[in-house]
Amino acid sequence: AAGETLLGQRVFIAQRPAASADAAGGTRALAAATGQVAQELAQWLEQMGR
Repeated sequence: AAGETLLGQRVFIAQRPAASADAAGGTRALAAATGQVAQELAQWLEQMGR
C-alpha cells in the first residue's frame, strides 16, 4: 500500500524439547519456545526504536 516502508526484517527461531511424548509435553515446549521468541521480538523492537 502507499506510504508503507519496510523498516527491518529478522527471522526468529526457537526450539524446546518436549519433556514428555504426549500433547501436554508438546504444549509446554511450544509455550516455552513462544515465550522466548516474544522476549527476543520485544528486545529487537526496542533496539529498532519501536
